[in-house]
Amino acid sequence: MKIRNVIYALACAVMTLASCDTVDKNDRYLSYDDGLGGITDGTDDSGRPTSVQRAVLIEDFTGQMCVNCPNAVPVIEGLERIYPGKIVAVAIHAGMVLPPALGNLALQTEVGEQYYNDAGRPAQPAGRIGRVGGTSLPDKWAAGAQDVLRQQSPVWLGVNSAYDAATRKVNIAVEAYGIEAASGNLQIWLTEDGIVAPQFLPDGGRDMNYVHNHVFRAAVNGAYGESFAIAKGEDKTVTAEATLADHWNVDNMSVVAFVYDASGVLHVVKQPVIPEPDETEDADESVE
Repeated sequence: MKIRNVIYALACAVMTLASCDTVDKNDRYLSYDDGLGGITDGTDDSGRPTSVQRAVLIEDFTGQMCVNCPNAVPVIEGLERIYPGKIVAVAIHAGMVLPPALGNLALQTEVGEQYYNDAGRPAQPAGRIGRVGGTSLPDKWAAGAQDVLRQQSPVWLGVNSAYDAATRKVNIAVEAYGIEAASGNLQIWLTEDGIVAPQFLPDGGRDMNYVHNHVFRAAVNGAYGESFAIAKGEDKTVTAEATLADHWNVDNMSVVAFVYDASGVLHVVKQPVIPEPDETEDADESVE
């Protein structure tokens, strides 16, 4: 299936879902039909989560010198529109990369190259969907995402962060609640949107002002995270700290946290490093 067919399919799905009721942010734990034949998030009378639909981590292996890699962007954007808040894409620049001599314009990282090696250095663009199986081309991502979304997660995750502009340090707290007992590794990443840097294009040209989004910047707690285990009904908080590079724009940065085991990613969440104003206001109201 060609990418344009995927985009058409996604557009059709958007129109189908448009007839469904919009779920208010304050009702995000209420159960509703997600169009996949299952129930999403739910809570008990005390407000504790009883079920959490898995969100989808898309590891998009890409490169600035990869002429076909921009074709993956509309596929990701289409999935984000259809499943808002349930798709977490991370662009991992490796393999076909700009020379390091270009400094901050080169988006590859040593850790990203390590992940690309682990994935078998596939032809780009290639994606790992929820770390289930190997990598695939963008025309398979929608089906892979739907397979993940049909599953429930054994763990609820939330992220809080506090940023100190003077030191450029961000303190991160990942909160977890065990809907069922679970174990594996907890991974914390930093990503950045809105980066203007060169990109080779499918028509053979180069865009020196291409806007790169959801770019992997750093693994906060090690390349493979840290050991994590939680019992059913248990609350747990894991903290970490990171210093942002001078050329990273904190206003465009996010924390991505996920728990994974040998079967794949159990759940993933993404939150801005600096909370959006309405999120801060909601937090203040809940304290009062």
